[in-house]
Amino acid sequence: MEYIYAVTAGAYSDYHIVALCSDRNKADKICEVYNRSYTFGGWGEASVKEYKDGGRIDLDRPVFEVSINRDLYKAKELIGEDKVEAVCENWHPFNRIYTNNGVFFFLNIYADSREQAIKIAQDKYAEYSARKAGI
Repeated sequence: MEYIYAVTAGAYSDYHIVALCSDRNKADKICEVYNRSYTFGGWGEASVKEYKDGGRIDLDRPVFEVSINRDLYKAKELIGEDKVEAVCENWHPFNRIYTNNGVFFFLNIYADSREQAIKIAQDKYAEYSARKAGI
């Protein structure tokens, strides 16, 4: 698993990324130099945060939003800004919405067809349900 190391400083509206590195030692060194040089700039000390590299984002491949309510699965292909937002900003295993009719789950999935997206969603939901039940 590849990791990305973000050197960040500040809080709230002053929060900012100082550097992004693929090497932890390099990120630590940048953080150390930053803290010696800029700590009194009003942003406080920098720190290093580790993130898993999500891999390549393939905007040429179809992305489907699959909604799950009980045993009903529906898939719609995302296009334009919705697709970019789903891939870049909102790529979670499950998004949940609570309604009067129960809980709806949403997944954003790369797939070649609606049928394949629904099959992947069924597998992921079964895995999620088994983990929740302690199986």
